[in-house]
Amino acid sequence: MSSNRYGVDITYFKKWIARAFRDMNDYKPDELARELARMSRTADSAVIMELEFIDTDAANNTLIQSVKLNKEKDATIAQQFQELEAKERRIAELEGAIVAHRDVIKAGAPDSTLDPADPVLWQQVASIYSNDEDEEEA
Repeated sequence: MSSNRYGVDITYFKKWIARAFRDMNDYKPDELARELARMSRTADSAVIMELEFIDTDAANNTLIQSVKLNKEKDATIAQQFQELEAKERRIAELEGAIVAHRDVIKAGAPDSTLDPADPVLWQQVASIYSNDEDEEEA
């Protein structure tokens, strides 16, 4: 092992460069770039991250795409949140009506002020309250 005054293993890199130069006639552009990037990363991995070596257009496009995707996701989440709030408001309305008409519900008689268009809902509500009463008594 032979290092220079900065600690770079010269023997290692001389062998690597000799091998790379030997095969260079068969390298495609991307293969040569990868080989040189590997050498760069091995010598000092921080250098390859310097602005000079970063494709800012590609980085900017990636960032823009990410922002657009996040904006779409945010819009979807906002819509889902609004739908959830609407459902919660409907549940609160039904719960308020149920509490206001608890005696009627216990008796199993539909009350037109709760939700006359949905007699199945009445059966479900009555069933829920019947179960709650049974659990409270137990």
